[in-house]
Amino acid sequence: MSDVTSLRQKSVVILGYGVNNRALTTFLLRNGISLTIRDRDAAVRDTFAPQYAEFGDQVVWDIRQDILADLSGFDVLFRAPVISSTEPRLVQAVSKGAQLSSQTQLFLELCPAITIGITGTKGKGTTSTLAYEILSRGYKAGRTFLAGNIGVDPFSFLDDLQEDDIVLLELSSFQLEDVRLSPHIAVVLHVTQDHLDHHKNLEEYRHAKARILTNQRPNDIAIVNAEYATQALFLQNVQGKLFQYSRHQPRQQSAWVENLEGKEIVFVAIGSGIESFEITGRKLLGAHNIENILPAAILGAYFHVSPLVMSKVVTGFTGLEHRLSLVAEKGGVSFYDDSIATTNESCVVAMEAFEGRRIHLLVGGKDKGQTHEELAKHIAARCTTVSFLPGAVTAALRKALEKEIKKTSSSLVLLPLAQNPVMETILSGIHTHLKGGDVVLLAPAAASDTPFANYKLRGEAFAEAIHKRYGA
Repeated sequence: MSDVTSLRQKSVVILGYGVNNRALTTFLLRNGISLTIRDRDAAVRDTFAPQYAEFGDQVVWDIRQDILADLSGFDVLFRAPVISSTEPRLVQAVSKGAQLSSQTQLFLELCPAITIGITGTKGKGTTSTLAYEILSRGYKAGRTFLAGNIGVDPFSFLDDLQEDDIVLLELSSFQLEDVRLSPHIAVVLHVTQDHLDHHKNLEEYRHAKARILTNQRPNDIAIVNAEYATQALFLQNVQGKLFQYSRHQPRQQSAWVENLEGKEIVFVAIGSGIESFEITGRKLLGAHNIENILPAAILGAYFHVSPLVMSKVVTGFTGLEHRLSLVAEKGGVSFYDDSIATTNESCVVAMEAFEGRRIHLLVGGKDKGQTHEELAKHIAARCTTVSFLPGAVTAALRKALEKEIKKTSSSLVLLPLAQNPVMETILSGIHTHLKGGDVVLLAPAAASDTPFANYKLRGEAFAEAIHKRYGA
């Protein structure tokens, strides 16, 4: 769809008026397209309908509990990311001639600028933001925009884009699972296991991620994490020019890090040349963050950003909120918020960042279909205490830990399930176990659950409780 006005003669429905579909809706209306907005919540209509008063009868609000019922009258269906593209009624509508689309799909169709898509299980936000900082400071041919799941909505600036501009898109499996186009440059970080409450199985989740590559053209660019054998699927799906990266493995068309005389140096090999810059003293903690720095460095080098600029940006970058961020240091104890660590693998990575220090871990929350035995081994080997957050997964994780403690005779202390106020209760329970040099780490290995609506609110509650107990 190179011209959005082709939708004017079609019957269009927005399925779910969430954050991802709001700027899209405004964009469609401003281009003269009439549409139906379906949502379950009447409050959404009451809140947002007034802002569309200028569009008269272009908008029809259809508030119903089952927003996928009776799709036969629509030609184009824009799904919210939380609605699986494999939902049987969507599949049936497509089989009868309807076109399934999304915010991401339409933006890729219409965008005149250079698009860079970044996906992976964890690290997307950090890598996207770091790459944005590098390119916005060092790319001279055009402007740089950050959008997708982080930054601003891409439809808020689509009309202003020029062909030499760069748009960085942080993309989830939900957004990628049915796209029919791929970004000009696709970055695939480490893909492990996540969102098995949305995808049928791990294979479907991984193949959804791989769609960022499968529609690229021969002159497009793929940047793929080659640190793990499990990344083979993505290497096999590369259609364009390939750049790889791994923490310490030099190869052609790649990036890696070397420790030379106490200095941490990034090397980027593009074409026949090699560039390098120092990142000693970086504020992004942990070896895992090397895997976020390297693809950003490849992008910087590809777009001719100077090594000096990249060095300054990387060493000065403090990371994002709720991503292994330091909340406070009190009495020699460090409090870290990694509320975004909603998988087993990201929880393990967070613990690895504090090798040799006693860890007091906060875990638990919503069940996302993960097993817990392997995580229990890592926790029992690394942690001093574990505090449990409320949620459906918590009981199963505690059981796995009890089994591991019995098996290994670990000295790990399992504290009681926290009652309201959750974070204040947890800090009270941990307090008597603390010693100087310890780390209190929120890395839940699960999505947020009641009383926390999302990972941000969970992290904010953690920080607020720390400041309340120990002072600002």
